[in-house]
Amino acid sequence: MGQEVIIYLITHSTDAKPDWSAALGALERLEVGDAEREVLRADVETLRDAVEVGSRELVAIAIPGLQVYATGGPTWGDAPTELAESLERLVQYPQLCKAANFGLHA
Repeated sequence: MGQEVIIYLITHSTDAKPDWSAALGALERLEVGDAEREVLRADVETLRDAVEVGSRELVAIAIPGLQVYATGGPTWGDAPTELAESLERLVQYPQLCKAANFGLHA
């Protein structure tokens, strides 16, 4: 019997640090309703806090020239982590991650 997992990876060049202000600016330009905008704003802030402060839900891996962050877990039931739930929504709007200097992989 197999087990399915999902892993979200976000990356940025070590030369391009995350730009949270640009991500929030891109969020304001999205054509979404106010409720969705607030959810996405919270998702960007959750990601920012996990990257800048640290989180047990996020693994940070430094590779020469690249910073990699990963979160995820089993796919049955609820989202494996709150951060994975946020990233699941953010992948629908890759321009937010691009604005923050992240590559986003699921």
